[in-house]
Amino acid sequence: MAGADVTMLVGLAVSSLLYPVLCRSLDIDAERAVLASADSGLDPDHTGHQAEAGHHA
Repeated sequence: MAGADVTMLVGLAVSSLLYPVLCRSLDIDAERAVLASADSGLDPDHTGHQAEAGHHA
């Protein structure tokens, strides 16, 4: 290949093959439940304060 650097292409190929294999064990429903419980109670009236103050996101 006349000294061309192909490490990026090899890395992309390897990672694209490994990603679906390694992600099979993820439980999406459990992850969403954890996120929902972590987010509960965080700044519950945040949108109300923005509307009253006239701030834009």
